[in-house]
Amino acid sequence: MDIKYFSIAMFAAGIFVQCFFMARKALFNGDLGPGAGIIIAAAVAFIPAKGEHTYILFNHIMLFLFLFTLLFAVVFNKHILPRIDERVILIISIIFVYRLLDTAHSYPSLSPFFLTCAIPTAIMTCAVLLNAFIPRTPPRWLKVVFYAWYLLMAGGIIAMQFPCGNFFRIIVEDNIATLDIIELVTAGMTLVYLSVNFMNAWLLIPIPSKGQSWESRLNDLRDHIDLLNSKYSDDQGRPWQTAVIMILCAAVIAAQELILQTRDSLFANIGLLIVYFMFGQLPITRTRTG
Repeated sequence: MDIKYFSIAMFAAGIFVQCFFMARKALFNGDLGPGAGIIIAAAVAFIPAKGEHTYILFNHIMLFLFLFTLLFAVVFNKHILPRIDERVILIISIIFVYRLLDTAHSYPSLSPFFLTCAIPTAIMTCAVLLNAFIPRTPPRWLKVVFYAWYLLMAGGIIAMQFPCGNFFRIIVEDNIATLDIIELVTAGMTLVYLSVNFMNAWLLIPIPSKGQSWESRLNDLRDHIDLLNSKYSDDQGRPWQTAVIMILCAAVIAAQELILQTRDSLFANIGLLIVYFMFGQLPITRTRTG
């Protein structure tokens, strides 16, 4: 087998494995029809485009995989939205700030973009730290804000790989073979993660789609806000536990920079997946009131 297509197979394996883990409850309940429908719908990617003189199979396979992950996020959205709590937001914040600073340092040409992100990132990072150290359940509106910020951070960590990371090399036919198996599989898994986050962040934009009334759009927005709120767990750690998490994250980042020197994209992807599999499927805890 051509090494290029072996690399595509590993990337696709990561996508399908992550999709299975995220939607396994729905699939085990016999909800197989939507899954089959997604595959059939995404298969249109293999139809030659109008005016396409040379059929490049690599491009059509990649289009199929990207279309599949997007449709998966649309169809199974309510089933696959992960559970988060203050620990998840704290860890993702640390990874996000690390990747933002590292990418800004490595690619000075992108500095204006990163400077634009600096102020909201600093404000939200301070809010995340206060939430982590203060033993108090945040109000409903703040849970939604934190969840929205989590979606943007997790999506941003992955999106930064398109102009200057693993995804940039994956979508270029001559470069995909330069990635090893672990990088390809984790990139596929995090692409699904990106699609889910993008879909849920998009649903928070209060702009009606074509033919939709403002009233209908606002009702959908309220339903989505309720969904995000329901996925925010009231689990809280003690201040010393928060400090330990920060110290451990700092130690891992230091080891990455000084000893391991793993490719930054792989390091970030593994961090995202560990957080998802450790916390994303845990039961939701609610603080009793009254």
